[in-house]
Amino acid sequence: MLNSVTAGHQLARRAIAHQVVAVCATSLACLVLGVETALAVAAGGGAVTAGAALSAAWSLRRGVVPSGVALARMFVGVALKWCLVFILFSL
Repeated sequence: MLNSVTAGHQLARRAIAHQVVAVCATSLACLVLGVETALAVAAGGGAVTAGAALSAAWSLRRGVVPSGVALARMFVGVALKWCLVFILFSL
């Protein structure tokens, strides 16, 4: 086995942290264009980051599982991610 379950959790946490930093930096850079623009960037980036966090949490919620179950979890996680993103964008 090349990767442990813990390595997957750590990688997911690191990816979400990088997304949060990127959204914050972009939002601060857009503050020059106006507060509304910066808030829009923060809201959109926050929605995508929240969706990614939900997808990672759903996909990696338990230990080692058969490959079919892991693939199904990944597909459901991606579907949940985009549902959350579309819901947050519509708000």
